[in-house]
Amino acid sequence: MKKLIIIVLIALAIITTVIKTREAKAQPVVVDIRTESIEKQVEYFTNLYGGDIAVNLKVIECESNGIVTTIGDSGRSYGLAQFQKPTFNWMAKEFGEELDYKSPYDQIKLMTWAISKGYGSNWTTYVAIKHGGTYKFYSSQLKKHFIVKCKL
Repeated sequence: MKKLIIIVLIALAIITTVIKTREAKAQPVVVDIRTESIEKQVEYFTNLYGGDIAVNLKVIECESNGIVTTIGDSGRSYGLAQFQKPTFNWMAKEFGEELDYKSPYDQIKLMTWAISKGYGSNWTTYVAIKHGGTYKFYSSQLKKHFIVKCKL
């Protein structure tokens, strides 16, 4: 009888170890997307919201060359996606989250969402991509003609 009890206890210990090992293996790996590269963040949010990863990456490349502190449009635009603050605030309100204008992560998140929702025309580089690589326009705000080049 003692041998049977010992065998049962050993069997239970083995089964418990196997179950715990399987449960440990089944746990997903959690990655903080904020620490990932610009490319990985764009890929993540484009997959989440829909759209074309290559287009979103190209917009960032043409807008800021991937430099998170880029200042453009005579000081009116900032960051990877070259948001102007009023546009960022308006889109963030539409998006439904409080976002940080200076955060590269939030700029990527909002830009990919905005483009997926049809707001791509807010980026002249996006319009250039959609027109084969060149977009000519007149800015009534700056009273000046521009040619934007950005091609996939």
